[in-house]
Amino acid sequence: MTIVGRAKVPVPDLAEDGGPSLKVLFDDMIQSLSDDMNSRYEEYTSIADSATVELDHNFGSNLAEIMVLIYTGTGVTKTIIADIAAAGFVVGEKSGSEKTIIEITAPGSAGPHDFTVVAVDGVGTLITAPFWVVTSGEAKATTQAYSALNTLSDGANIAVNCADGNVHKVILGGNRTLDNPTNLKAGAVYTFLIVQDVTGNRTLAYGNKYRFSNGNVPILTIDGDEADVLSCVSDGTDLFCSFSGGY
Repeated sequence: MTIVGRAKVPVPDLAEDGGPSLKVLFDDMIQSLSDDMNSRYEEYTSIADSATVELDHNFGSNLAEIMVLIYTGTGVTKTIIADIAAAGFVVGEKSGSEKTIIEITAPGSAGPHDFTVVAVDGVGTLITAPFWVVTSGEAKATTQAYSALNTLSDGANIAVNCADGNVHKVILGGNRTLDNPTNLKAGAVYTFLIVQDVTGNRTLAYGNKYRFSNGNVPILTIDGDEADVLSCVSDGTDLFCSFSGGY
């Protein structure tokens, strides 16, 4: 047998206990693999008020194309923060870094803070095909964008919590009043699907936050099982509503 060539395979040196140097090799390998992925996950514990932590990644140099999610808590107990800025977090790029490093500054009070950061590249597939892709300050949905239908409890006074969604449905079992909603957001659009029960002829009054064109309060369709739609735009205080009926 003739050996025509042989390459030397490097073997990592081991320390006296046979482990640390090999562990460093594996840590470097895992970090390299992580840098090639299109998402990063990091947990931070006991972060002081206004302290800044860093999340290293390899997505490129444009933070506007990266989706950053922050959760309160770590491990299996986490809750996503819907409005990062309102919660007191500041997210930005670290200037002067060779590759983009995301800096996350903790809120300035109520510390220390435990939180989790997930960063997803604009074409990433974390969270089952990312719902939002952010490019140059604009957000577009890569699949359907919708608010789950929230069913309101029927009663003499019908309570509405807009934190439960943007689309609400109620089946009227009598003459009712649609109370002023809570948790309105300026710029949000809310839709109400108002359905008569099988008996029909139910009336609906409205709280004073519902405003209609020229003050003309709509009259519901009276037939049993018929539906009307109330569509409203909010300025954060009132609802400016349009009405269509007879469905």
